[in-house]
Amino acid sequence: MKPLERVLLVNFGVILSGAGLYALFLSDASPAWRYLGGGLLCAVGIYAIYCGLTGKRSWISKIGR
Repeated sequence: MKPLERVLLVNFGVILSGAGLYALFLSDASPAWRYLGGGLLCAVGIYAIYCGLTGKRSWISKIGR
């Protein structure tokens, strides 16, 4: 992966993780949406951060290609 792609992937992962944490702790949605949606967003965000830091090609980076 190119360095710019890695930086963008880490930034995208931070945004997804932040949205997931917001959904988990601050959202007024039903508990099912809070825990499932927030947990999924956190998991995908953490995976994107991991892939960006290690240089591993993520399935998120393959979207749109």
